[in-house]
Amino acid sequence: GSYAFSNDTNFTLSVWAKKNPIDPDQPDAGDLTNTMGVFGRAGLYGIDYYFTGSNQQVRAGVRGNNSQYQITHNFTDDMTGSFNHLCMTYATKSLSGMKFYVNGTLVGTKSTVSLVDFSGSEANATNAPLQLGGNGTLGGSPDYFNGWLDEARVYNRTLNGDEVKALNDFPDSIPYVGNVFYEHGNVVISAAEKYETIASGNLASDGFD
Repeated sequence: GSYAFSNDTNFTLSVWAKKNPIDPDQPDAGDLTNTMGVFGRAGLYGIDYYFTGSNQQVRAGVRGNNSQYQITHNFTDDMTGSFNHLCMTYATKSLSGMKFYVNGTLVGTKSTVSLVDFSGSEANATNAPLQLGGNGTLGGSPDYFNGWLDEARVYNRTLNGDEVKALNDFPDSIPYVGNVFYEHGNVVISAAEKYETIASGNLASDGFD
């Protein structure tokens, strides 16, 4: 569709991102600007990579009447070292309607009960494209993303926490379980390294060993 989500629309953005390290030989090549668009519609909603001083941050949010309404998360480690899963969920008219997940963990929420309609926050709102690595998603001094993006997904509904964690845990969409043979009570796990807590129990009454 048009991806013209507004404050009365439920939606989710999910993307994997890895920023390139700053190149000391090319300090003016977009590495040092304070905002890099990651995924979203320019000036309306989305996910940004954001510098403030020496801090490395990611932001998820929307803009209403040119005002920023967002959730910010600080990275304690260098974001350039590996891919990070970033997911923003939005549910209309809810006290915790906007949520931001980083690597499967909820890092912040905001109310969407009285949010000003962000569909008209820019003059070209109806024409704003959906951008991967584009600039100007949430404002600031924008530039294009310098790095790697993967598995970008848009959902026209609000994913719950379990679904977001599944996107983080299974980026290549490997099934949760290989095969279940009910008659014999056996479960065949096809990707053992991805399963840490399939089941647990210590008593016979728990129903399994």
